[in-house]
Amino acid sequence: MPNWLLTDKDIDDLADGCALLGSGGGGESHSFRMVLRSLLAERGPVQVVDAMTLAPDSLAINVGFVGAPIVMTEKLFCERTVVLALEGMSRRLGRPIGAVMPAEIGGANGLSAVIAASLLGVPVVDADGMGRAFPMSDQITYSIYGRSASPTIATTDHGDVVCVEGGNNRRIEQLVRAISSANGATCFTADYPLSGAEVRSCAVLGSISLARRIGAALNAARREHLDPFAALAQALDTEGGITVRSLFNGKVTDCRHETRGGFGFGVVSLESIPPGERMTVEFQNEFLIALQNGVAMATTPDIISIVDAETLRNVGSESVRYGQRVEVIAIEAPVLLTTPAALAVVGPRAFGFDLDYRPIRAL
Repeated sequence: MPNWLLTDKDIDDLADGCALLGSGGGGESHSFRMVLRSLLAERGPVQVVDAMTLAPDSLAINVGFVGAPIVMTEKLFCERTVVLALEGMSRRLGRPIGAVMPAEIGGANGLSAVIAASLLGVPVVDADGMGRAFPMSDQITYSIYGRSASPTIATTDHGDVVCVEGGNNRRIEQLVRAISSANGATCFTADYPLSGAEVRSCAVLGSISLARRIGAALNAARREHLDPFAALAQALDTEGGITVRSLFNGKVTDCRHETRGGFGFGVVSLESIPPGERMTVEFQNEFLIALQNGVAMATTPDIISIVDAETLRNVGSESVRYGQRVEVIAIEAPVLLTTPAALAVVGPRAFGFDLDYRPIRAL
């Protein structure tokens, strides 16, 4: 896709698309929308660049918040954490940053890279490392396909700046998670310094444009009182034939949630209307598996989302409440997440479920 300018009119479409791609995680975006709107009014549009236009030796930095999604609804966005991380990374590498991109396109983190780009005055790459959201920073295509997270710069709203360099990416994730936990289950990170050539070889390309297109289709359907699911299906089909399935329609009968180790864990229970069928959706920050009457209907890495039954507005894992009338949908995962190497890291067995991945396209 050609380069384009992201303006104020794109914010809600992008945010709504990111929310749906977050699989219930990535953080709630309300404060992020306000910050981004203010920055665009002050500094002008942000350039979104196609990864294919990056110079082979250019420096692109991966950015995003690490922690439990519920904390992002309780803490105000702190621009200082973003600036400190980017400045720290530039100092550590001894060279200027040419572009930034989101660690995950899902949820608020899809907007965090655009905010970082505006604050630094650089473009944001139309790509990310997950095509959705995952709970751990090493569950990312850059790590899966052999790139290092070192150095990682982690910052907090207390002004802490920590440079983390570990023996492997999982160890770095553990150390950064400890920093996040010490700061109330949230911190900001800049990591996975990549060349333009590396971005093209191991990133999920076109994800910012996809999120904006999804949000635009849904918002247009709502304004025109059309079927939002049909609009979503058409928008995804236009993007290379991405499959979306409706798995369940009913009401929330229970939601158990706890925050531990810097993650949000829980189980959502649903009952069909009229009664007769039941579904449970388990999550670790993100929704990972949907079981109907005990049978797996969808699993990670496919994107499982709980949405309002009438509008298809996303209901994040931190926002599910008893009595909500919802629909459970699943969107086909990016191809880079479905290889044997990727499934070992982001498939159902990687999260402790005793079953193999079965793509929703096969349903």
